[in-house]
Amino acid sequence: MKNYMLMKKIQYFLMAAVVLLTAQCKDDNDETENIIPVTGISIQKTELRVSPGLKMFMRANIIPENATNQTIMWSSDNAVVEINDKTGEMLAKTKSNDVITITARTEDGGFTASCRLTVMEFPVTGIELLEEELLISPGNKIALHITVLSEMASNKNVIWTSDNPAVASVNAEGEVTGVNGPGIANIKVTTEEGGFTQSCVVKVTSDNLLRNGGFEDPDTNTAPCLNWENVSNAWFNNYPGYEDYTLSGFNNPGRVNDYADAFMFTGNGAFFGSNYANVLEGKYCVRIMVNNAGGLYQLIDVKAGKKYWFSIFVGFRLNSDNESFKSDETVKILSPDGMTTYHLEPVVFDESKVFMSNGNRPAYVVKVEGTFTPDTDMQVRFQFDQRHYPGPNSAPLCLFDNCEFREMPE
Repeated sequence: MKNYMLMKKIQYFLMAAVVLLTAQCKDDNDETENIIPVTGISIQKTELRVSPGLKMFMRANIIPENATNQTIMWSSDNAVVEINDKTGEMLAKTKSNDVITITARTEDGGFTASCRLTVMEFPVTGIELLEEELLISPGNKIALHITVLSEMASNKNVIWTSDNPAVASVNAEGEVTGVNGPGIANIKVTTEEGGFTQSCVVKVTSDNLLRNGGFEDPDTNTAPCLNWENVSNAWFNNYPGYEDYTLSGFNNPGRVNDYADAFMFTGNGAFFGSNYANVLEGKYCVRIMVNNAGGLYQLIDVKAGKKYWFSIFVGFRLNSDNESFKSDETVKILSPDGMTTYHLEPVVFDESKVFMSNGNRPAYVVKVEGTFTPDTDMQVRFQFDQRHYPGPNSAPLCLFDNCEFREMPE
């Protein structure tokens, strides 16, 4: 009986051990089944030619792409090319006559793939200059943009020259400065290797013939617009095409500034700074009040046959639903008495550029520019103005700034 009980106990323990071992083996098999082994590796470039000093990352693909262990070890068989064994970042240090082998090896399985690398000097084959012609005013700077060919060229140094540095100069980085105009300078860029060249014609205008074109002098909000004359009531009453508009409430324009030199109108918050200040510099502009007529002009001496370019920034802001942006306002070039018209440049209204001012009213900013060529030597009157339109749809609040009138080079 004792022997029988002993045998039963032994049998029980043996069965328990078998169950435990079976469970353990099953767990081990599950872990093994979750591991996806590497079966190979491929390298993206098997042949490469690079120039000295080039840095780049080598790339390889483990097969299969969902393999569990994605670790790759990189190596170079020549010290001319250094490579980070973990990241594959490569540096070609100097030119070499030897073909260098870059190897990628998988940590799992030790599979390899390689790239044959040649470090060589690449010759310059040409040069491209983006700009062919530029218009610039004295004191302004513009950077020119080049591409040295080929992309792998080893020596991309260039030399910049101006054939008329008294008109326009250029520095070693290709930045052009307008010096004195009107005049023309040819800016040439030459590759140090190969002597390939390209040129840009730079036309420099005269200085601004309008004095105090930005209304910054004198620097005070209460001062008159120095060098500018107010358009009179008589002119509005007598100029052809203006006599149909009521002039009650005629208001001489006055300068206005803000607190941050950002070209925002303050009194009733006419413009967001980002909509007016982004195209202007300084802190003053001219205001013609809403539902009023007003304007400024300046006299300029011009020469027969010369081409003149002019520009002005104009801002409008509606104060009520009884006002509207006008499509028939113009920047004028007139005889000194203002009665003879030589040129009218329309203020073109673009509804897509209307924005909401910080007074939650529609506002609009436009750059008006044009050219004028007189038939004879004369004095002309450069003028901007706004009429008083009778309600409904009366005149909006109006701002003017950055007025330019320059002689163009021939």
